[in-house]
Amino acid sequence: MNNFMKGDAMQDKLTKVPGQEYQDWFNAQVRLGLEDIEAGRVVAHEQVCKDMQTLLETIKKEHAPKAP
Repeated sequence: MNNFMKGDAMQDKLTKVPGQEYQDWFNAQVRLGLEDIEAGRVVAHEQVCKDMQTLLETIKKEHAPKAP
């Protein structure tokens, strides 16, 4: 048996429900997001819309057909 499968790691592998690892990861990501909100690490919806509009305009200019 590989070292990484010994002890608690092996027990976790045996007791996890299929999909549980994803659910644990998802729950952790939600907690991180909520912590960001509580800490004020957010961007207002209006700012995201403004930034996206600027990005789209830049992309359009870069890919616009060149005048002959």
